[in-house]
Amino acid sequence: GLLALGAWIVVHLGDQILRHYMVNLEKEHIQARLRTFLVVSRTILRFVVWVPFVLLSLSILGYNMAFILTSLGIFSVTLTFGVQSFVKDFVAGFCILFENSVMVGDQVDLDGRVGVVEWLSLRTIRIRADNGMLQTIPFGSITVIGNKSSGFVHTLINLSVAYDESPEKVAQLLEKTYQMLKNHPIYGRKILSTLEQRGIVEVTDYSTVFQARLKVAPGEQERMRRMFTMTLKKVCDEAGVKVPSPPYALQRSPKAPSLTMTEL
Repeated sequence: GLLALGAWIVVHLGDQILRHYMVNLEKEHIQARLRTFLVVSRTILRFVVWVPFVLLSLSILGYNMAFILTSLGIFSVTLTFGVQSFVKDFVAGFCILFENSVMVGDQVDLDGRVGVVEWLSLRTIRIRADNGMLQTIPFGSITVIGNKSSGFVHTLINLSVAYDESPEKVAQLLEKTYQMLKNHPIYGRKILSTLEQRGIVEVTDYSTVFQARLKVAPGEQERMRRMFTMTLKKVCDEAGVKVPSPPYALQRSPKAPSLTMTEL
């Protein structure tokens, strides 16, 4: 009973200390990373405390620990072939967490599965997709990790205008839109560089497509793209730039006449 009480006190105090350091940090990105550290640390803390407690309790109760440990060793060897996937998940999870590749709160792309990280353990990662679906993915099955919340990201803006529109005018409209967002008290802080104009990236028989790239804060690429596009539409409307439309009408194939019962 005293051993169980001591183990519980150690685990409880460890949890309180970890939570104390996490709450005292104000920066959001630091809190997100500390949450990951909290999850992993609590798992390690419980393993380090409760495993010796169980072994010591069995020893006090008179069980032969040498025989138990030997039996556990033989049993673990027997299970090695059956738990290879679990071992692979743990090893991969440890390497990913040690390299700081992904943290709680990050927007990630794991082999085409996109979402926000909500939970991390040494074996699995849980991400919440944009439609609300929660996906639990073993670390051992992940081959490529794309992190949209690390350092910075780029957002691409495409603008399709009429074929005879002046490229210089379009470039001025894009720059004007960038300056409006840059001077915004909220969105201006999300922009990390000047606007990179790539010029014409596609030409059709009735339109030209201009592309620009903007460097923004991590996790803000979608919101900044929507705001840039919304502001760009207002700027284009004021300048009289219209969305191009095909100079010819699309013709549908004539509908085949239906057969009556008499003709059949």
